[in-house]
Amino acid sequence: MSTPMPAKSLNMSGPYELTLAQIAVYCTPQKPYGNYAFGKVIDGVFNVHYVGRFSKGGERIKHGVGRYSHFKLSHALNERVAFEKECLNYHDFTPPDNKIHPACPVGSRCPRGCP
Repeated sequence: MSTPMPAKSLNMSGPYELTLAQIAVYCTPQKPYGNYAFGKVIDGVFNVHYVGRFSKGGERIKHGVGRYSHFKLSHALNERVAFEKECLNYHDFTPPDNKIHPACPVGSRCPRGCP
C-alpha cells in the first residue's frame, strides 16, 4: 500500500480580489518581500495561473491587475527566501502563464536544483 502524496499548497493567504486597493492593503513598506500567485476562483477553488515574488511593497503585483481576477500572497524575510518559495511554487504548480523559470538573485540557487 502506497502512502498518499500530500496536497500541494501555495502556503499563502487569500484569495483576494486583484485590485490596486487590495494590493495596498496587503503589501506595505513594512513587509517589503514576499510571494504572490495570480489566478481565478472557479467553484470556490483558486486556480493558479502565475506565481512570482515581490519586493518594495508589492509593486510587481500590480502587473496582474486587469489580467487576473484574484491573487494570493505571503510575506518573506528577505529576497532569497522569497525566491526559494517562488521556485517551489513554480515547480509544484507549473503555472501556465509562467513562461520561464524564476530568475535567481545573485548568490541564490533553486532549491530543486535547476540552473
